[in-house]
Amino acid sequence: MIRTPMCRRWIEACAVWTKPGKQIRHYSASYEETMKTWHGLHTPGFNYLANIRHMKRYMKRMGHNISDLSKLNVLHITGTKGKGSTSAFCENILRRHGYKTGVYSSPHLISITERFLCDGKPIETNLFKDHFWDIYNKLFRLRDSEDDMPHAFAFLTLLAFDLFLAQGVDALILEVGIGGQYDCTNIVERPAVCGITSLHVDHVEYLGNTLESVAWHKGGVFKPGAPAVTVLQDPFVMKVLENRAEEIGTTLYEAPPLAAYDGGLEPIRLGIPGHVQQVNASLALQMCNIWLEAQRNGFRRTAVDETSTIKSQSAKAQGFTLTDGMKNGLAQTSLPGRAHVISRPGVTYYMDTAHTDLSIQHLAEWFNRKADEELLTLKGRVARLLIYYGSEGRDQCKHLSILQKRLRLDAVIFSAYASPTEDCSIDYIYNNVSKEEQFQSVLSLKKFWDGSNSSTKDNMPTEGKQAGHSCASFTARSFPEALIAATGGRDLSIRGIRDYISQQQSGKYRMTSSGDHYRDESATWVSTKDGVCLDYPKLPEHVNDADHVQILLAGGFKIIGHGLWYLQADLF
Repeated sequence: MIRTPMCRRWIEACAVWTKPGKQIRHYSASYEETMKTWHGLHTPGFNYLANIRHMKRYMKRMGHNISDLSKLNVLHITGTKGKGSTSAFCENILRRHGYKTGVYSSPHLISITERFLCDGKPIETNLFKDHFWDIYNKLFRLRDSEDDMPHAFAFLTLLAFDLFLAQGVDALILEVGIGGQYDCTNIVERPAVCGITSLHVDHVEYLGNTLESVAWHKGGVFKPGAPAVTVLQDPFVMKVLENRAEEIGTTLYEAPPLAAYDGGLEPIRLGIPGHVQQVNASLALQMCNIWLEAQRNGFRRTAVDETSTIKSQSAKAQGFTLTDGMKNGLAQTSLPGRAHVISRPGVTYYMDTAHTDLSIQHLAEWFNRKADEELLTLKGRVARLLIYYGSEGRDQCKHLSILQKRLRLDAVIFSAYASPTEDCSIDYIYNNVSKEEQFQSVLSLKKFWDGSNSSTKDNMPTEGKQAGHSCASFTARSFPEALIAATGGRDLSIRGIRDYISQQQSGKYRMTSSGDHYRDESATWVSTKDGVCLDYPKLPEHVNDADHVQILLAGGFKIIGHGLWYLQADLF
């Protein structure tokens, strides 16, 4: 049941004309009330197969025609891994060619406004609120029944279309939510170009449990006459995509290796580290090249009645000479939370949103390489720790097995991502997994890790140990507790840590006026300003006494988002 929000009683503080004929009013609703209302749109068990039908109906109710979306000159991107990186590369390339860009992606790390980028920056909070309530009130007022409202992701997709049409962007990089064929974003009838990143089995409840089924769904973004590009895929996956392209009526190109550009004379610099990003960068180059060519031709397309006669084919795309905009775009692209490193005195944080089998493997390889490189620059004793929670609905045991075999660690802390006082980013307060449920998951992850470690003790590969020490495991009920334990109080710039640690508690963490600190080794808990007990784990002596700590944060978007928030990282 959708409740009527108090802030439907909006006030028209002033009229804002974002384009002729499009009037957005400033609403009196708070950001917190807006987020509560959005979270109220989460509907478990929604009819995924009916997305397209409902989206078209909602667009009409908002006053938009589906044909309006062609004005956005969409680059439609789907796939399992690499959508975010490919979108970021595309956005930077087109913006550096002088075009006004929009990006719609998901999920967000800290603020929901991250899902809506205009010229590379999240939209202003007030702009988000204004479009939110303008759309919400229209849909609510004209609903056919009590529950006739879009689910949460569908609503944001409608908001994205309304927002970017109003902003008059030259190009919209549009990332699918789930799949392609029945995804909310797939109401775009005439994209400029479509792209498919690497495919793996994921979201099996919607896409099936085979790669062929996943490929069929992803290929649903193809449109008649709109070129499509993909990366190197397994042969049977490529066959499915080729059949889909032929069935729909378009040409599918396979992006070449990154070395194929500029004659392969020198390496192409990428702003996002990692070998896998070369694949995403090549896909972005091919998509942008097609988009730029279409722009030069005025985005002229084959008439609808002619598309059925197009002889579809697949082809190997060729490398080409890069423009300065392409080179600078690739080199200056960054993506928050992906291969993200934050260096502070005495501690270095490594974090990545990896949450599939393959991306977890890449994460382990990346961390080992980067931590080893940093190790050459450090003096004294260095400890390595993992803070992990894990995305709901994923095979956490498999992911932990991968990390256990590949990482060199002194300790691992399984931590809930909840804040002990719920004063963290309000975008995450209204979560469908309670604190207690989170901690029960934490306990089960620790139990698996300990059991796996014990059963393979004699055969544990050397990379699973650090400096001859066993890898001990611990639990934390909240993210601040995990950070206090992992950093040993080294990092005083963690958001709220001076409030979390009471200066009056004898025998607990204590800070002096100079900012120095010490810890009573007998203490295993501290008290917050609100009287909340932080029962942080006491780590082994060789970790506490280390001169520098390297911390890997892993497990998906939620824990990385909280990590970035507490570490006060600049995302854009």
